[in-house]
Amino acid sequence: MARPKTAEGVGLRNFTVRLSVADRKEIEAAAAHIGLNPSEYVRRCALKKSVRVVPDERKPDPDLLRSLLAIGNNLNQIARKLNATDQAPANLNDALDTFTAFMKAHLPPRDESLRHAPKGEGEP
Repeated sequence: MARPKTAEGVGLRNFTVRLSVADRKEIEAAAAHIGLNPSEYVRRCALKKSVRVVPDERKPDPDLLRSLLAIGNNLNQIARKLNATDQAPANLNDALDTFTAFMKAHLPPRDESLRHAPKGEGEP
């Protein structure tokens, strides 16, 4: 995406910023991820203009997906048994522990400050 041309006589000026190699790579990766060059990305971030986020189109890891589907299937079987008999199966705690460990390992951490917020609070 090209930057709009400036009015005649009003040229662009360079603005040099010192960055660590890691910071520069992070900026370049973030810019590439949303389809901008690093200069336009930094300009938009610095001037609080909009930065368009493009959804990540990578395919999910097949083994991770298979594990998640298996856990979901087990939880569904437990729910059916609970609904049919009003008795929890013996392996309920094991299934819930497995599910919780899996989700903690594969999902980003949640903002714990929103965990117990009353309805309507903690929302942007």
